[in-house]
Amino acid sequence: MNLQAFLARVIQEDMFSTKILSVCRVPSLGAERIKILRAAGYQVDDCTDSAVAIQKIKSVDYDLVVLGHSDSHPEDTLVAQTAHFSNVPVLMLANGPLEGRAAGDSTVPAAKEGESMLHLVKMVLNLPVSRGGVM
Repeated sequence: MNLQAFLARVIQEDMFSTKILSVCRVPSLGAERIKILRAAGYQVDDCTDSAVAIQKIKSVDYDLVVLGHSDSHPEDTLVAQTAHFSNVPVLMLANGPLEGRAAGDSTVPAAKEGESMLHLVKMVLNLPVSRGGVM
């Protein structure tokens, strides 16, 4: 196997081992997000409930939480805080103004989700993380 093929294989295996939790209260929007992320090669779990999301974050070793897309809920902040406490970066998607949203490591307007979301997923996954939060 040549070096280029080896590197392509390593990159592909790394993507397939990347676990993302998608939290979206609107099933049709969440399904589209999951479709995009899985087509890019990521393992994706999903949920529509903040309490379930918090339990999943505490029990599964996720690499990223993608949060939002529907109207902001107070529970979004708790989900983001739980992810940060567990050293999991958060990508916040937003409909409407970004002010008052749960703290994400990166935020993208939902209207630009598709390609922009994938670009930001890759960017956020490459952030250096240490115990206690993002460096």
